[in-house]
Amino acid sequence: MTSLRDVALKSTLRFRRARNSADEEGQVFTPAVIASLLAKAVTTDREAIVDIGAGEGVLASAALARCKDASVVLVEKDKEYAQALSSLFTPSAQVIAADALTPGLLESIISPLEKPIVLSNPPYGMLRIATEQLTRGMEELPLIVEGGGWVRRDAAFLARIWSASHKGTSVGLIVTSAIICDNAYEPYRRKLAEELSNLIITELHPKTFANAEVQAYLISGCKSVRRKRNVLLRQADLHGNIISELSVSTQQATERLDYTYHSMIQEVQLKPGQSMGSLSELGGTIVRGSRSQNVFRALGLTAFHTTDFVANSKHLKLNGAIDGFKSAQLGDILIPRVGSRCLIREAKVVEGTGLITDCIFRIRAPQSVQKKIWLTLDSDFGREWRKLAAKGSCAKHITIGALSSLPILT
Repeated sequence: MTSLRDVALKSTLRFRRARNSADEEGQVFTPAVIASLLAKAVTTDREAIVDIGAGEGVLASAALARCKDASVVLVEKDKEYAQALSSLFTPSAQVIAADALTPGLLESIISPLEKPIVLSNPPYGMLRIATEQLTRGMEELPLIVEGGGWVRRDAAFLARIWSASHKGTSVGLIVTSAIICDNAYEPYRRKLAEELSNLIITELHPKTFANAEVQAYLISGCKSVRRKRNVLLRQADLHGNIISELSVSTQQATERLDYTYHSMIQEVQLKPGQSMGSLSELGGTIVRGSRSQNVFRALGLTAFHTTDFVANSKHLKLNGAIDGFKSAQLGDILIPRVGSRCLIREAKVVEGTGLITDCIFRIRAPQSVQKKIWLTLDSDFGREWRKLAAKGSCAKHITIGALSSLPILT
């Protein structure tokens, strides 16, 4: 099961009913190639394997293939999966059908073990729970509680695992981009960077998980004495192959832990103090248009499209918005989502409201930062950033995740 920010944004049960039990529990399962990639990063001479939220047991299986004599403990709340796990592993494997967030449970499992590896692919989304149930023994990694007592499931798992682990424990986790990128989780990143030796953060391909386009990350390292150390950031392709990597300092890692951000910072040579934060950190939201140009034409409707960037000025006056379709309004900034030649164009709405096609991203931000965001996008730096962030060999495109990390210039 995995923790995926983009899925969570769609699936948080703060705002809707669960579609099924898997949805309610945030269950999204790990591909075997990703389990193997995580196991390779952390499994060296381990005597015990603990899989927290084991699901189908893929992580434990990958680790066991490398540590064949290790004992195995699998913790799984879902009784059906827990029963299935009992038949997948040897009789000596211990299956615990319990909620991993139960205070004291992981401490009782992990603390007695010599040289354990703790793996977890926590359920995604938000969890509403009495805060006092999760704070005991977790002062090192305090939970980030959002409105109404909601916490991120993967952050709760990380905090609980951290509390239960001792020096010498290897950890391998799959987490959301919130922990990797958001300002609120800076204390988490500092802990990881300073207290995990051989820390590796692997940025997964957005289409790694079936039926979802999401951004997730692998965390691997060994809990150690506190000191400043470099962190290795990597990027993996859809098949779990490492395609690029770079090393960052503890200070840089505390700021953010994603490969895409730091690689582009190096490319554009952005200096400290030149950025006031990323687009998402400043409250900017990005929405893709709702229909293709051909669909709008068939409906007899006019919508702003990538070709309109050439025919219009950067200051747009729109009209023709109707209910049921994505539209842009005064103050919104529009950029192309696809198109090698037009990708570096931008425009802002100065009057009216109009429809936008699915080849357009609409950026909407608080009025206090609209000007700064516009000046950044409408600069050589902003255009160079988008060129570097664009993916694809022929028809280039930019993702919401990459655009969200755009540094806004001071």
